[in-house]
Amino acid sequence: MKLTVFLILLSTLSVLASKSYSQNKMLSLSLKNTTVKDVLSSIEDQGEFYFMYSEKLVDVYRQVSVDAKNQKVTTVLNNLFAGTDVTYTIKDQIIVLSTKEVMEKATPGCHAAKTGNG
Repeated sequence: MKLTVFLILLSTLSVLASKSYSQNKMLSLSLKNTTVKDVLSSIEDQGEFYFMYSEKLVDVYRQVSVDAKNQKVTTVLNNLFAGTDVTYTIKDQIIVLSTKEVMEKATPGCHAAKTGNG
């Protein structure tokens, strides 16, 4: 019985740790005059993240420059999408990109706990 309780507790803590790990993952990027799509690919390579988005909603061909040294993925994304209507939601290691308008329509009266603003 004690072993069962211990294993349940251990697996619960493991799940909680993985969720916070993904949002606190530190990234270092130095990219100049590249596309948002290339930046997202670099984040995927470094952070073990996977992005989901529609090119109809998110302009991934916009030219950007990113210089981030040991910054949280949330900080990098906030800077990347500053001045745009792109927002994101992080669930484990999947980052869903959308627009503020679509997110508001998808969840009327409800806001995600970890949503970045651009």
